[in-house]
Amino acid sequence: MSINGTLESLGKTINDYRVVDANFDTEGSEYLTREIMSERGVPVPDFDIHALHQLNVEQQVAFAEIFSIAISGGGGAYFVDGPGGTGKSFLYRVLLAHIRSLGKIAIIVASSGRASSAFPGGRTAHSRFKIPINGLQGVRCQTKEIMSIISTVWSPRDYLSID
Repeated sequence: MSINGTLESLGKTINDYRVVDANFDTEGSEYLTREIMSERGVPVPDFDIHALHQLNVEQQVAFAEIFSIAISGGGGAYFVDGPGGTGKSFLYRVLLAHIRSLGKIAIIVASSGRASSAFPGGRTAHSRFKIPINGLQGVRCQTKEIMSIISTVWSPRDYLSID
């Protein structure tokens, strides 16, 4: 993988580090096309597909409701709550696998790198949505860029999960 390709997989570009002419174009439709292709190329583990039968009754109810809305394009927000170790991440993995198996884009973000690494294609929220993490005075979240990424990569029929 090229240096720029590695940087882009982390939500950055070579322009962010000012090592080449600022007019070097790594943004625009080419970037978004790579984002879409990257999301569509996330592997769907067989284990996660077959794990549907391992969900408990409460997880099955949540899966059925969220999955049917996700594939119908109906939209909505769901909050899956429970103490650590109750299978929330397991449910997310099964949902992601089944939605991706239909060719849809399913984005998973988490607050930490460790949490995001538990999911195929998982990324931290600050990496995915260009949210600054250093807290420097005057540094603001690039809301326009975030909305561009969301609206281009994630159509209304697809799925976003935040762990």
